[in-house]
Amino acid sequence: MKTYMKTLLAGLAILAPLSAPALAETLRWSASGDVISYDPNAQVDSFTQSVQHMVFDPLVRRNKDLKLEPALATSWGLSSRTAGASSCARA
Repeated sequence: MKTYMKTLLAGLAILAPLSAPALAETLRWSASGDVISYDPNAQVDSFTQSVQHMVFDPLVRRNKDLKLEPALATSWGLSSRTAGASSCARA
């Protein structure tokens, strides 16, 4: 009987917030500085880079093991003809 009561109370605790109406409120957020530039190559300020990371999608990113994995790029490699890098992005 105790197990049944615990299960019932746990279910009610999970369902109770779902029955309440959702109230949308204004989110106010502030920071100690402004974004210096929206040009990804213009600044190396950590706050600016974190905002740019939320705005722009990179071609590649680091996984949990800090190895490169595709983000927008489907493939990438070094080009011997132009001594640069090449990538194919998702459409």
